[in-house]
Amino acid sequence: MTLIPFLLTWAAAVPAALAESWTVLASIPTGTLREHTTVALGTQVITIGGVVTGGATTKMVQVYDTSTNKWSRFADLPVPINHGNVAVADGKIWLLGGLTNTSAAYTWKATTAAAVYDPATNAWTAIEGLSTALSRGASAVGVYNGTICTFA
Repeated sequence: MTLIPFLLTWAAAVPAALAESWTVLASIPTGTLREHTTVALGTQVITIGGVVTGGATTKMVQVYDTSTNKWSRFADLPVPINHGNVAVADGKIWLLGGLTNTSAAYTWKATTAAAVYDPATNAWTAIEGLSTALSRGASAVGVYNGTICTFA
């Protein structure tokens, strides 16, 4: 997988049919979760890392299945991450850094930690991370022609 960091800005309109109604679905089991990253993989919506009540950054990966309206868990991340930089490519989830806790709650620092999740094995494998100069959280990440691109 090739990683290309670059800057790009774009916007898209939301179709009116999508903006007209909301449906209440099953609640996330952890209760309050924020500063997480969310991706879709097939019929699953996956929350990755984040901050739980009390300010701790978590390793949790929670999975909502749109076909059953139920939550489950994937294997935990190798390191606690919030504001993760994540993409789905080749049927796998790619984590490319984010933020992690310092010694104080709600005080974070960028990490170069990177890993790929394989749903077939329910396991994360560490991969080479971005350089320290490129490490940050909450970057937009996308996939174009099989290449993962970070927008910093």
